[in-house]
Parts: sequence; structure tokens; C-alpha cells
Amino acid sequence: MNIHAATTLGFSAYGLDTALAQLADAGFRTVELSHMGTFCAHLPYPDTDPPAVADALDRHAVRAIACNVSTGRWESGGRHRFFDYTETADAREAVAQGRWYLELASHLGARTVTMSTARRQLDEREWLRHLRPAARAFREQARIAADLGMRIHLEVPHLFQITDSVDHVKAMFEEIDHAALGATVDSSHWGVIGYDLDDLFGFLGDCLRHVHLRDSDGSDTQDFRQDLELTPGRGTVDFAAFREALERAAYRGTVSLDFEYRMPDIPHIRSEFDHGLAALAAAGWERPADGTP
Repeated sequence: MNIHAATTLGFSAYGLDTALAQLADAGFRTVELSHMGTFCAHLPYPDTDPPAVADALDRHAVRAIACNVSTGRWESGGRHRFFDYTETADAREAVAQGRWYLELASHLGARTVTMSTARRQLDEREWLRHLRPAARAFREQARIAADLGMRIHLEVPHLFQITDSVDHVKAMFEEIDHAALGATVDSSHWGVIGYDLDDLFGFLGDCLRHVHLRDSDGSDTQDFRQDLELTPGRGTVDFAAFREALERAAYRGTVSLDFEYRMPDIPHIRSEFDHGLAALAAAGWERPADGTP
């Protein structure tokens, strides 16, 4: 199974231009643009200049196939938090941010945007209270995506979000029920949660459209402190089993390296990329010579 791209999350401590330069130098011709809260500020809302990003992509001869963004509100002290979809103002702002990122991605030629959902709720009654308003907001964002000829993805299951189990994923997707809705599945979350891959992939069917590869370690202790940012080969994820499950599901979508490093140390990061790619190759993952999907 092929690896098509790498996310800019690997160079979170640097600006977008440096991230693109490093990925291009590593031989990637296709990239996924990331923006994660306070630590990976590659596509800040609402200040990103689309032509400037397009120029950077052209300058480094890379193409954006997707965006992966963490939407939310900024609190005093610069803290980033999930939207509370039970609050009308938060739900409206979530849709506004979603539209902005979809329009940005469309300008850059990317056709998918993976967005964060609502915060994980450990109490089932609270989970149900948050599910329906969150689904309403994402149904509206899916409608916007469809109007732009795009797709919106949820990363599922996700340890820190409301879609933290296969059953919760099923409920969310059934509640949204829109053709423009897709799924991004991350191997690191599977490594900790330990859900049934065949069950998830069978339910998602054609909605399974994008994959993130990253390692992890530990179990779901429900304390939001899981180790999800490991280079393949440094944790416990069985990447061969993950690949085999995708092959059983006849997966034909795109795959990105979602390596995540927050330290300003390019030589170390590049060595980790090499280590991770070698570990993935040993598990049957391949990187096309021309770097295209």
C-alpha cells in the first residue's frame, strides 16, 4: 500500500515555508497542510493569505492534497479549546471557521479538509447532549463543502474528541448523513483505543477516504494523556495489521505520514522521518518514486 504525502505537522516548531522546504527536500511532491491549536500555526485563522500559501507551494514544487485543522476558540492567556456545540455562539463560529478553511483549501487546489469535532465526553448522557448539536453544525459544513465541490472529513475514532469509539463514530456519521462527509483514520489512535478495524472500515465503506500514519504507546486511560506522537517503530502500533485491514476493505484513498514533532531540531526530525519510513517499509508500506497519489 502506498504512502502519498506527509503533513507539515512534522515541522510544527517552524513556519510553513520551512516545513514545505524540508518536505520537498525529503522527496515529497504532495503534502498535507496542518494547523493545530497553539503549536502548529501553519494556517492561522483568519490571517492566512491564500495567494501567499499558493506561492509557497509553487516555490517548493509541492502540491497540497488535503488540510488538517484544529478549529476552536481562543481563551484568555492564549489557550485553545474545543467548540461547545451546545452553545449557539460556538456552533455559529464553528461553521464560520469551517467555511473559511474549506474556501482556503479550495483556493489551494486541495479537495478535503479534516476538522476537529467536539471534546470527548466520558459521561454517556453528556456525550448524547453534545452529539446532536455537533452533528447539526457538521451537516451544515458538509453542505458548504458540497457547494465548493469538496469533502469534509472527521478524524475518527479520536481519543480526545466526541468520536472516541466505533459506536460513537457510527452515531455521528448516521446523525450527519451527508454525501460530502468522509473519514480520516489515524493509526496512532487505533494503537491506543484498540478498536476492531474491520468493524470500523466495514461501516465507513466509501466514506473512508484518508489515512494518517503515526505510532503510539499505552492504553486508553481516559485522562487525555495518551502518547500519540511517536515515530513508527518507536511505539506499539502493528502497521502490517493496519495495512492488511485496509487491504481487506479494498481501500483506494490517500495516505499521509502524520509524524508530529514540536522541537526546533531539523536534523533530529529528518532522522526520525528516515526511521519511520524504514519501519513502515518493513511493514509493507511503499512510497511511490514520483511522490504522487
